[in-house]
Amino acid sequence: MVSAAPRSAALADPSPAKFAEQGAEFIEGCPSRPRRSSQEHEMRRGDRPSARISDISHAQGRTHHETVIAEEAQNERPDPVMAMIDALIDREGGFSNHADDRGGATKYGITRTTLAAWRGMPVETDDVRNLSIDEARRIYRARYVEEPGIERLPFGLRAPMFDAAVLHGPGAAVRLLQYLLRRIGEDVGPVDGRIGTRTITATLSADARWGERLVASLAEERRRLIYRLVRRDPTQRVFVNGWLARIDRLDPLAHRDGQASRNA
Repeated sequence: MVSAAPRSAALADPSPAKFAEQGAEFIEGCPSRPRRSSQEHEMRRGDRPSARISDISHAQGRTHHETVIAEEAQNERPDPVMAMIDALIDREGGFSNHADDRGGATKYGITRTTLAAWRGMPVETDDVRNLSIDEARRIYRARYVEEPGIERLPFGLRAPMFDAAVLHGPGAAVRLLQYLLRRIGEDVGPVDGRIGTRTITATLSADARWGERLVASLAEERRRLIYRLVRRDPTQRVFVNGWLARIDRLDPLAHRDGQASRNA
């Protein structure tokens, strides 16, 4: 069994008041890191302009209809939500049925309970085992992105909040964000687990002020939630390393620090 030793003495203190005090100070304690300029994100372009589809089509004798289809294919942009979902499915893996997993049988991160609610009927373990990746994608988009309103959040918070919604539940993930926003002085209104107008406004304000440090603070709040869960239910310690690893992957400061240490 994996030991869930806290990363610091602060995380070992289960007192809610202590958590609130530490949470209020966490953002201030995050190192300030300059954001990359837009030029750093631009791809290098060649000296020669790229040929247009219409020019190529004319040279190849394509019809107008074929040219339109080719241009649409060239201009088609990848779906960022689907990319986010596929990344999570890749992290979750295939079918599993761990004895200590309170969710029971799981595939692509979709539990038996979630699948039954989605289909509106009881399901068996074999139904989970036979779940297609396309249906898993539809469940994630509808129940964990669109219904909670994840797409309405600033871009940098979408993937971490989506992951939090899957791991902790959509309502719990939103409440975690709302509590964090309130502690750093934003007006979120009632902490109700819903992404409404006030939560969106507060999140946009906090994102403008803190940027990546806001995302890092959310990751820290998630770690504290994990430790509280394990203290209440020690049988879940076996999953701690995996949970913390998935949080670290979406923490921009932890990822950057990890890269720096590997390159040192």
